[in-house]
Amino acid sequence: MLNLWVASLDDVGNPRALTRVTDRSLGPWVQWLHNNRHIVFFREQGGDENWQAHRVDVATGDILALTPAPGAMLHSPDLASFPR
Repeated sequence: MLNLWVASLDDVGNPRALTRVTDRSLGPWVQWLHNNRHIVFFREQGGDENWQAHRVDVATGDILALTPAPGAMLHSPDLASFPR
């Protein structure tokens, strides 16, 4: 299973798990937030490809769902449609 792990550069041999999923791997999109304290990752349920965004606090390990419950569709914005 693909999970998130972090480690100090001084001690990369001693990583700490931020997620512990056992049913399905996390999605391929992982993003550090600008505050360097949170990471956003995505999950789906049972192969339905309805991705749900979650934020994990690197310091505490707390995970917060950022999007509605599984089953809600997540789409990337079409940047070409934004005014310049």
